Amino acid sequence: MNKSEQYVSTICKKSFLSLWSYRNPLGKNSKELCDILVVSEPDIIIFSVKEIDISHSGDEQVDGIRWVKRAIKKSYNQIYGAERWIQNSTNIITKDGKKGLPFPDVSSRRIHRVAIALGSENKFPVLSADFGKGFVHIFDEISLSIIMNELDTISDFAKYLTDKESLNCNVSS
Repeated sequence: MNKSEQYVSTICKKSFLSLWSYRNPLGKNSKELCDILVVSEPDIIIFSVKEIDISHSGDEQVDGIRWVKRAIKKSYNQIYGAERWIQNSTNIITKDGKKGLPFPDVSSRRIHRVAIALGSENKFPVLSADFGKGFVHIFDEISLSIIMNELDTISDFAKYLTDKESLNCNVSS
């Protein structure tokens, strides 16, 4: 587990997510599915964590575009791939290859996509959006820490994600 994955894992362990989170579960061809998978019926929360250093080219706009592409695009691509695999799966596969808990029934499950983008040095905004295959919540180290300290339960966090997505979808419609 790298430094950024350890950061998010620690936050999960110290928060209300501890009982429902799986670090580095496996997916297709026994490869890492995502960094953290949280399952609490009916919610499935897919976390992808990327820590990308800013390239200091001398042009802050170019640096921002490059950082977003490397930190956020890689995360949402991993999340969308994990979601595809989950849609056709019945159980979590733990990082040691064992069959874990079953996923909630397809008819009732709600999937939340969360990308954690670290390394921006607070220079570039991280904006949640639908990148073509479903809404992705983007957090940096500051926003993730705030939300984990403010909410008390997995239900609160899932409701926050659902409400944020709903609000964002209504604004863009």
